[in-house]
Amino acid sequence: MITVNVYTRNTHRYRAGWAGEDDWSYLTTVKLTPPRITAMSEDLEEGPTYVQHCKIPKGINRKLFVRSLIDTISGSSCKHSHDCCGCAYRYASVRLDRRNAIIHTSVHYNY
Repeated sequence: MITVNVYTRNTHRYRAGWAGEDDWSYLTTVKLTPPRITAMSEDLEEGPTYVQHCKIPKGINRKLFVRSLIDTISGSSCKHSHDCCGCAYRYASVRLDRRNAIIHTSVHYNY
């Protein structure tokens, strides 16, 4: 299991590598299963797609939890001022199933 602190992104003034400059607030900590690859692509711009699972903590607003989980997992650390740098961007989507969250994360490269 992978322990992850989940944060809510309160402002969206910055993009990509500067998202850490936005205002964030701690929501909770969850344990994610190790990522399992569900799809691979032959295209250089598309990386693998992963799936992970976690339990939704009791007493947490489900909509806020989903949004915060997406905010925490999605994004990039790219700070380049040009395209075609090859940096990875992660895009997460979350589906709820009773007390479980199913997280699909796809990776795309800037080529």
